[in-house]
Amino acid sequence: MDFFNDLSTDFNYDYAMVPQYQTILKRTLSAQFNAFTRVFALRFDLRFPVSMVYQDSSVISRFLASFKSHLVIWDKYRRSQHPIGFSFVWCREKNSSQNWHYHVVFFFNKDAIHALGQCELGLKNTYNRILSAWASAIRVTPREAVGLVHICKNGSYWLDQRAPDFSSQLRLAMDSFNYLAKSTTKDINDGCRNIGSSHKPFM
Repeated sequence: MDFFNDLSTDFNYDYAMVPQYQTILKRTLSAQFNAFTRVFALRFDLRFPVSMVYQDSSVISRFLASFKSHLVIWDKYRRSQHPIGFSFVWCREKNSSQNWHYHVVFFFNKDAIHALGQCELGLKNTYNRILSAWASAIRVTPREAVGLVHICKNGSYWLDQRAPDFSSQLRLAMDSFNYLAKSTTKDINDGCRNIGSSHKPFM
């Protein structure tokens, strides 16, 4: 099913887009919709400490592996039996700063995870799992990582295929997600990938 067939594409951006990246976003979200009627999406940014220069492109893989391990642990004691259905898309950028940074979209089965939770250190919620995973990836403590995980303004999206306004929900979400597909600041020229995505929902 083409979930984007009826979606208006007249988005107005001040930057050029990479069509292949837009395809990755649509493909990942389509896989999520094929598995789950209701989807919770979260957009956020990952940054490095200004005092350090990071040139290790495997950091994003460590982050994702750590986050998945947090999900596995949480799955052992959570009450809900609904599949978690975790998927993702990330892109890497570099502007005038010395370090690159990452823009990320996480997708979940809304029946399992429906909110970020309070951005307060130490709570058992999605925010702290993301924070702890990023801290582990860059080898700092979660407390030292506070401020390095930036949750985008209006960065939470609830997409319900059965809702009368589903098309509006999807358009609003894609308008935000397409930021990952902008061509500017992507040309880092260091031989490493600038975008990555899951192939199917995890758990």
